[in-house]
Formats: sequence, C-alpha cells, structure tokens
Amino acid sequence: MRTQLVVANWKLNGNWAFNEAMVGALTQGLNKEQLQPRDVVLCPPAVYLHQVSGLLGSSSIWLGAQDLSEQVCGAFTGEISGQMIKELGCRYVLVGHSERRQRHAEGDSLVGKKGFGGHCCGFNAYYLSWRDLECSSVRLYARSY
Repeated sequence: MRTQLVVANWKLNGNWAFNEAMVGALTQGLNKEQLQPRDVVLCPPAVYLHQVSGLLGSSSIWLGAQDLSEQVCGAFTGEISGQMIKELGCRYVLVGHSERRQRHAEGDSLVGKKGFGGHCCGFNAYYLSWRDLECSSVRLYARSY
C-alpha cells in the first residue's frame, strides 16, 4: 500500500513560540500508530528549520524545507542549498510553489533543476504545479522525484 503524505507548509508564518506550541501539540497528539500509513511533514520557514528539527527530536513527524536553490554553493545571497537543509535534518523539500512562479518568475526549467538537486541530496523532492490560479477550484499535483 502506498504511504499517504500530509504536508504542513507554514509559508511565511510562525515564530519561536508558535513553533514550540505547534510541534508540541502535534508530537503529543499524534502517535506512531495513528500516523500509519501516513508520513507527516512540517515545512517551516528556513530560519526555523534548526529550531523545529530540535523540537521534533525522535518523533514520527518529518522535517521538510519549503524550497532550495538550484545552486550547490557560491555567491547567491539569500539562497539555501540542498546540502545546507540536509544538515538541518530535512528529509523532504518542496519546489515549484505558485507564488514563487508568479513573484520570482520561476519557470519549469528552474523548478526542474531544483527538484533534481533535491533528489541528488537524497530528499523526497515534491514538484508542485498549479493549473489555473484564477480558477475557484485549484488542484495541486505533486510528483516525487
């Protein structure tokens, strides 16, 4: 049977207190048996990955990153590489967000490079694509690399 995936992408939300409360409630409220056959992934903003990783400890909830750079290293201010987020304990990464496509003009080629980079770092990389953002019923399609 295929494992179901539940991802909580916090977008540009959270703070130290919120993170502690949310992770505490989730780790206390969900035990391993309740999660089967699901993988639950928390994707906080990058600045909180270290904190949330520590809060998750040995729980059955996984840590994920909201995005990663297609670059491995170099002079790319504000970017975060796959290796960096791997060191923070991430197992998953999301790429292809609609708002990044709109606000940063990220096209399929760049998103593909990010997904491939995530795969090369050992992540379960999920490519998100949106059909029509103006449509009232937007559908999310995820593909694992």
